[in-house]
Amino acid sequence: MKTYIFTAWVNCPSPRLEEAQTTFLKSCLNFDYSPVFYTDIHIPEQRPKMDELITYAIANCREKDVDWLVWVNSDCEIVKNIEDAFEEGLCIAFHRTEKPSGLYCAGIDMFAIHKSLWDDLVKDMPDMYVGATHVDWWLARYFQKNNKLKTVFDYLHHNSHEKSKEGSLDSGDKVSRYNIDSFIAWAKRNDIDYQTGWE
Repeated sequence: MKTYIFTAWVNCPSPRLEEAQTTFLKSCLNFDYSPVFYTDIHIPEQRPKMDELITYAIANCREKDVDWLVWVNSDCEIVKNIEDAFEEGLCIAFHRTEKPSGLYCAGIDMFAIHKSLWDDLVKDMPDMYVGATHVDWWLARYFQKNNKLKTVFDYLHHNSHEKSKEGSLDSGDKVSRYNIDSFIAWAKRNDIDYQTGWE
């Protein structure tokens, strides 16, 4: 069965990001995955919310009659066949390996979500922007609280770079602050620790 990889594309003048996204595309083609681009998150008025992307991805997967919804940040490289990690009824969370250090990152940059988990996914999803901090915190915490999370390593590479303002907790960026506040509100509603992340 075909695997589709959903991502939000970034068209911007950053040579680093342009190279990283090209590497991402090549890695998809290498494993015969089909990338599906949701929108251009470099344009502020087009930056999608995570529930919009997930809703679109679920509908797209159902239309294509596939079992797995895979979402990934577009600056990562897939280096192993992710289908080997799939386990029916679970969400698979892929930790990234930083290059050149070889260290594992605490963040999770790719999730594969089995079709049995799609129905309730956006019902209580925090209002969060794609491409900014804490989206992975929510996805991991959501599946963790439902005992449906499996974490794996060594499938995803990411070239180290300075944190963007959207990815920094203390940058003062409005999008980051919005995501953090939305995540905390969701965590409080669900009696979940919001200070230590998803671990």
